[in-house]
Amino acid sequence: ITSISLDHCQILGNTLAEIAGQKAGIIKSGCDVVVYRQDESVLQVIQKEAENQQSKVWITDPNSVEMMTCCPTGMIVQIEISGKKRTTEISLVGMAQIENAKIMACALGRLASRLEIDVDVFLEGMAHCSHPGRMEVVHEHPVVTIDGAHNPSAAQKLKETLVRLFPNQQFRFIVGVFADKDYKEELTILLPLAKKVYTIKPNSPRGLASDVLATAAKKLCLQVEDCGVAVNAIHIALAETDQDEIIVAFGSLSFLKEIKEGLSQ
Repeated sequence: ITSISLDHCQILGNTLAEIAGQKAGIIKSGCDVVVYRQDESVLQVIQKEAENQQSKVWITDPNSVEMMTCCPTGMIVQIEISGKKRTTEISLVGMAQIENAKIMACALGRLASRLEIDVDVFLEGMAHCSHPGRMEVVHEHPVVTIDGAHNPSAAQKLKETLVRLFPNQQFRFIVGVFADKDYKEELTILLPLAKKVYTIKPNSPRGLASDVLATAAKKLCLQVEDCGVAVNAIHIALAETDQDEIIVAFGSLSFLKEIKEGLSQ
């Protein structure tokens, strides 16, 4: 069970504990339950359900994975599994992937205690995996990266990743969000990094109108342009961006494909 945040609240619940109760439904009788170390209210709910199922909870070690180097195409990390430290590459980028690696380290430790498995094979897989739309670099000179951050928790991880990857550089953000998301908080987290913001409406009935998003963005950034759709936004942004600036498209995963398509037009 990964880190739990306030998202899909209309379905899952309005508090972390309520959402954790829904997530805990995956726990089956007599199994090991690996959980990312997080808010105590979440851990208590998961622990209670695990006890009901006569299962044991294993919480990730915050020191089990250490980022050593990081670039737009991958990370080198030191990972500890069952007391043994290894250095390995992760082809995915970002602070969220460090969290995922900690979960994997804990899960592999539990599997290795029961089965004869080759941990190094799993680590090799980390060096070759892909996750489109998660800190994915889709263009160079200037760098264009896309990320499906669509809630405040993901926005915070994206911010930490951008600052780590591109220190002292300026960002141009292409943003499109769903109206039922906490987009104002997302903007509050990320837009202090922005030189300019280009707003779009995702191609979905749930998409927030680009002019409404632009109005919200103008409270946090001096330069905001309502571009309507993703193809317009990427073309305008590329025309205005210096080679040493970074274009980041984030928000709904639903429009990121349109960014890629716009780059080839």
